[in-house]
Amino acid sequence: MNSFLLFSRLSKLGCCNNHILNLYDVLSTTDESRKSICIERSTRRKKIKTELDDSLGKVRNRKGLLAEKAMFYSISKINHGSSRLIFYFEPKDWNIVTKWEFKNLSLYYDALYTPNIPKPVVDMLLKQKHEIENYLSEEV
Repeated sequence: MNSFLLFSRLSKLGCCNNHILNLYDVLSTTDESRKSICIERSTRRKKIKTELDDSLGKVRNRKGLLAEKAMFYSISKINHGSSRLIFYFEPKDWNIVTKWEFKNLSLYYDALYTPNIPKPVVDMLLKQKHEIENYLSEEV
């Protein structure tokens, strides 16, 4: 049961990360004054995305029943679909990016408080959360 909770939380975190990446990509083309900030943060987010995808793959591909793997697939598709739908309809401005960045930090705390989370995943999440907090504290 804990693997479903962990996978669900990591999947939500990954979707939020993708959402923020997409926002930075859009804003880097529309907001010339913050283009360098968007590119820099987008580069950091891509590194985080790779690490999260690796962790998701390890949780999803562990030995288990076929039904469990189907549930993981369903959770992933539902999260990605709802994220794409929200992205399509919301405005693409700096206030929305800020909102999603803080939602992302909240998702890190949710993931970190998952029971029986493996230490390597905890270490990765803490490192990523710290990096995000650092660049959010910088003046924009």
